[in-house]
Amino acid sequence: MEGWSRWGEDKNLPKKIELESLTDGKDGLILKFCDSECSDKKINVIYSNMVLAYRNRDEGDYLKTFKHLSDTYGDEFYTKWSLFKVKNSEFIEWFNEESLNVHEYQKESIEHYVFITANDVIEIISSNSPEISC
Repeated sequence: MEGWSRWGEDKNLPKKIELESLTDGKDGLILKFCDSECSDKKINVIYSNMVLAYRNRDEGDYLKTFKHLSDTYGDEFYTKWSLFKVKNSEFIEWFNEESLNVHEYQKESIEHYVFITANDVIEIISSNSPEISC
């Protein structure tokens, strides 16, 4: 069973964020967010090293997971915060199966990050933590 936890609370980040852009290029994967309550406050999340995989879905297509989160942690767990890490991740499990476990040597360092906004759910698996700036 997947286990979710909030992350980034110690970085003085806004509780809810909105995606402004997602760029995958030579400088890495760059996500630009703004504070949901104050669009002038910008948050940049940069994965300068290669990420293993990412996906972006409309939040309206994430209903099964939202039901699981509500049943397990309560509604406010994910409706009042945007940044999460997932343990025992089905996404990582799928990735490892699909890649025939070529990243087995990194198994302990691979993490699943989730960014929940009003319009998007962005999931990233990476063996490197992102750099966050406000």
